[in-house]
Amino acid sequence: WLRQTTETPGSSDKVYVLGNTNAGLCVSGSNNISVINGSSMTDLMVATGAEADLTGSITVSGDITNDGTVNCGTSSLLMNGTSDQTLSGNATTLYNMIVNKSSGNLIMSTPVTVTGTLTMASGDIVNSQPLTIGTSDDVTGDLNYTSGAITGQVKRFFANSTGSKFFPVG
Repeated sequence: WLRQTTETPGSSDKVYVLGNTNAGLCVSGSNNISVINGSSMTDLMVATGAEADLTGSITVSGDITNDGTVNCGTSSLLMNGTSDQTLSGNATTLYNMIVNKSSGNLIMSTPVTVTGTLTMASGDIVNSQPLTIGTSDDVTGDLNYTSGAITGQVKRFFANSTGSKFFPVG
């Protein structure tokens, strides 16, 4: 989405976040943009030196290329495309991630960490890099599973206590 008006991008627009080295000062003096609650887009591309701050619930039906920095806060990222979607670029940390795809796979070619909840409603994750749920035995993250499979390396943290946790193996 190339900003030519003050209009908010629509759900079929691609959103490009460029850093000063690529775009001068057209984004902001601090190279970041806020992607706010309820935003919906096809592709999200964060260029080198740029930052995207996610707030609330964000829907992406296309690809995410993170060559800069994605700050997730306590946001939820919904991947719901109808064909293969890719998440590539720099290692990415998300709070909540929801995979709800009617067809196609979510292809991760970069390390992804989910610190909150990974919800697998429908669709498969094909990852050539590690997918990590949680960050320590104090921040364990969670997996909410309905359907789908993860066909790459998964690392999951558990609390240092007794009890049970769901861990997908296949």
